[in-house]
Amino acid sequence: MISWKELYRSHVEELTKNSQLALRETDYDQLVIHSGRLLKKSQFDDQDFPLRTVPMFEWWTDLQWSDSAIIVGKNREPELIALRSKSFWERPKEPNWEIIRSGLEVTEVTELSELKNKIEGSGRTAYIGHGEDVVEHLDANVDHLNPSSLIEKLHDCRATKTIYEIECMAEANRIGARGHDAIEKMFRAGVRSELQLHLEYLKASHQDDSETPYKNIVALGDAAAILHHMHYRNVPEAKTLLVDAGASFRRYPSDITRTYVIKEDTEETNLFENILSRMEILKQELCNRVKVGDYFEDLHNYAHEEVGRILIDLDIVRCSLEETLETNLTRKFFPHGLGHSIGIQVHDVGCLKRAPKERNKWLRNTTKMTPYQVFTIEPGLYFIDTLLEELKESEQSTHVDWKKIQMMKPYGGIRVEDNIVVLPEKSEEAFRNLTREAFAEL
Repeated sequence: MISWKELYRSHVEELTKNSQLALRETDYDQLVIHSGRLLKKSQFDDQDFPLRTVPMFEWWTDLQWSDSAIIVGKNREPELIALRSKSFWERPKEPNWEIIRSGLEVTEVTELSELKNKIEGSGRTAYIGHGEDVVEHLDANVDHLNPSSLIEKLHDCRATKTIYEIECMAEANRIGARGHDAIEKMFRAGVRSELQLHLEYLKASHQDDSETPYKNIVALGDAAAILHHMHYRNVPEAKTLLVDAGASFRRYPSDITRTYVIKEDTEETNLFENILSRMEILKQELCNRVKVGDYFEDLHNYAHEEVGRILIDLDIVRCSLEETLETNLTRKFFPHGLGHSIGIQVHDVGCLKRAPKERNKWLRNTTKMTPYQVFTIEPGLYFIDTLLEELKESEQSTHVDWKKIQMMKPYGGIRVEDNIVVLPEKSEEAFRNLTREAFAEL
């Protein structure tokens, strides 16, 4: 049984140690992290977006209240100043105070002036938050607003996760797996409405749109070739479904993608099933190659080698593997990065320490793999109109079986995605697959 209070307390202790060290190294006395404010959807009306607090604030607490703050000093224990709204229009969600108070000193205030009074001095106080909000509402010194040297050190700390963070993401994967299981069953039962499938996912995972970590991608048929398909349609003839959908637990996300196909004894469906099977095997092989000390970009490059082999083995591409790689031909079928760090943000910080090689320009993780990094592994193979048009006009066009390409275009493409924790070298396993664990518990 997980003790969330104990895990959270340890999490805050780790954040405190890292933050105090970063303050000393950057010559600041204290840090104020503002939660953020409600934003208008448009300057022409009075509707607000649902509040999404500043990520660095969420690193400390899942409180979703505007104009609150975390204050931590190099000689001062962290304190959460929670501004309780007196508005009668809306009541912000109450967090689990028992868990929060197990790790943080909490002071509730009802006026912004009380929060300002808690900020001792101003000369060497660093502020993190949305610029105008912090300057206007906390009287922040703009010279010490979002200092890059301090933020970079904190981002480095965020690259590896505490046990609390990992268990939050494990729970988010369990919630997400329930949604994926429900949506697959509905698709196999004959539903071909992307909106209806999306709503079934929300129902099964007990979330609304504002609670999901990102807008669900529910793509029937050819829309699976649109990497971020957002406009839900009815597609009665669709034989495939790609679902990229996550869930949140205590503000920590999961990011899961699955691709499904309806079995039919046709040349087209058999070919797509074969590709899908090979891609699922590849995803697991990539997970098995996770190793402390190896560069993630090398794993990404290996994924391209294997995608090239799939294309050649299935006679979609007819040239040597060396040529598919040297000419970047595989990038026309697999254009995005293999994965990204995941943490308090879906595309989390700290793992893009250097730019990737030009041919891997969309890769968001270039670090060496280290214990307790958490990232996605998500190989893909798609039939994308714009990239295929470029390929058709290139010298490599003669190496492609365009008949098979035309057969595959109504099926869109494939992505399979798991969330992985890198484990220390002396562990029994090299990694922990939070997503496979979650599906195994269904």
